[in-house]
Amino acid sequence: MNSVPPACPPSPAPCLAQGGSSPYPPACLGTSFIIQIGLSRESVLLPNYGDSTLARVKELACSIVDQKFPECGFYGMYDKILLFRHDPTCDNILQLVKSAGDIQEGDLIEVVLSGTATFEDFQIRPHALNVHSYRAPAFCDHCGEMLFGLVRQGLKCDGKTLIFAYGSRAVSRG
Repeated sequence: MNSVPPACPPSPAPCLAQGGSSPYPPACLGTSFIIQIGLSRESVLLPNYGDSTLARVKELACSIVDQKFPECGFYGMYDKILLFRHDPTCDNILQLVKSAGDIQEGDLIEVVLSGTATFEDFQIRPHALNVHSYRAPAFCDHCGEMLFGLVRQGLKCDGKTLIFAYGSRAVSRG
């Protein structure tokens, strides 16, 4: 007698994207799709359980923008992005996503900045440079020069993993 596992788990299973594992097919865990922001694409899994709403999809998109483009944030991003689903079967290939139910397995979802976003919404995230001592050889991310000295060889940006030489033009621009 062969025992067949249930088609979907009776209780919420761990999400594979979070490092869990499950004997169930991925479709039972959630909807897998791709979010595209400009030329950058990221595969995501929207779980079938819990909060699977358009708000959750927008939160995922905003977190991807923050991760991939940390210098390009703006105030109220959540309210000023639109999500479009690529549908090659329609004359208008981009279809506005109005609910999480509009997103199907394998869809390509495009994140677009709404026309309501103004220039004042954009925030500039300048470099926060601090003197830093490196324990191993390091190179300037702007000019490529090797940093010399035993201590305080260069500057390091707190917000990003950028290294600058003291004489670099990127530092002197202020």
